[in-house]
Amino acid sequence: MPARPRLRPLPLLPLLPLLASCELTEVTVAPGTRVVVVQSVISRTDSLQFVIVEYSQAGQTIGGFSYPRIPPGSPKAPISSARVTIEHTVGACAGRVDTLLEQPPMDSEAQETGTYAGPVCRPEPGEQLLLRVETPVGEVVTGATVVPGASARDVSTGDCPMLAGGTCTLNRERDTLGIGVTPISGKAMQVELRGDANREDLAIYAYTDTLGIRFPGNLVNPFEGDDGESVFRAGRYYALAVALTDDHYYDFLRSRSDPFTGRGFINHLTGGIGVFGSVETERYRLRVVAPLDDPLEGVYRLTGLMDSVPVDVTFELYLDEIQPEQVSAFVRGAWWDGPVDVSGDGWFDPTGEFLFYFDTHQRLGYGPQFLLQGMLRPGGEPFPLNVRWFDPDSRVALEDTLTAERISGPGLATASPRR
Repeated sequence: MPARPRLRPLPLLPLLPLLASCELTEVTVAPGTRVVVVQSVISRTDSLQFVIVEYSQAGQTIGGFSYPRIPPGSPKAPISSARVTIEHTVGACAGRVDTLLEQPPMDSEAQETGTYAGPVCRPEPGEQLLLRVETPVGEVVTGATVVPGASARDVSTGDCPMLAGGTCTLNRERDTLGIGVTPISGKAMQVELRGDANREDLAIYAYTDTLGIRFPGNLVNPFEGDDGESVFRAGRYYALAVALTDDHYYDFLRSRSDPFTGRGFINHLTGGIGVFGSVETERYRLRVVAPLDDPLEGVYRLTGLMDSVPVDVTFELYLDEIQPEQVSAFVRGAWWDGPVDVSGDGWFDPTGEFLFYFDTHQRLGYGPQFLLQGMLRPGGEPFPLNVRWFDPDSRVALEDTLTAERISGPGLATASPRR
């Protein structure tokens, strides 16, 4: 029997011009069959729970109202008037069935939301919850989750163990953020680190089934900017959330439909697709600092009157390690709308002028945004800083000038401006 010839693999790069010269034929794909999509993650630490019910977009263009967050934002193809229940199987709430009600639209022009919410009896770790969704036309989607819970959590920065709801300081030059969870019940861990002043600013998003992870303080995100971006910026407060998850939510996080690999979405619902899972979440506050080594870094004192209100705050300023024209600072003390302890961000423009924004977060959850503007002076002599803001009560733009004085920092007596 003659030997079979060996097939040599074709080099990939020489084929690219051939592929580029091929003519592609336009093909119209028929719309698919719509299915019910249900999304809900029960939180042990929250009293109000949400379930999102909608139809999949089966190839057609669907108008609608989409908001930044779901919940409480409306999906594109919401299912209204569904019956949504969560049944408890064991524990103190065994046999109880909680019904979630459809929420009213956020926009006056929207008719349906597909968002169902309501209080649910707090489940215990290891308890199984059963979800049932019945649509007005008779479709039924069911799912189950085993609620996670931790017997211990180890969240620390250097020598500072963090307690839920508490604040710890991380020195980005020497400390490491360590996170570990010991489960009573649970599959994996999800970690989110966001800027405290801007929750849309996501610094870390990670999930792992090892139930332990560490982040060095000098960690750099290589996918942001020409030289990367500091994950932990000195002068910032961060909001840290650590969630212990069940296996269904973890599968939802780690799976997707990939047309190239054929990897599919892991679905644990019956009668529809989506996720019904559960988490136990604890939240922390992180204060990031670094060694002060630039003549402009340090603590400034800002005093004066803002719209006839006396203010007196300290302004602890840090230059970013990778992009020194970017700055962050802690603002603490007596401010125009009350006591503050917040952080904000700013930069130096090409002329060397300093601009800095921060939000006090005191009025209905979102306070007025303040802009500080002027030329920083590294010595100890007082200098002016202009402050501008918009008063949401009177709906008037206001402006005043504060006196700034650097009271601590490197080379305070002899420093000269670097810029």
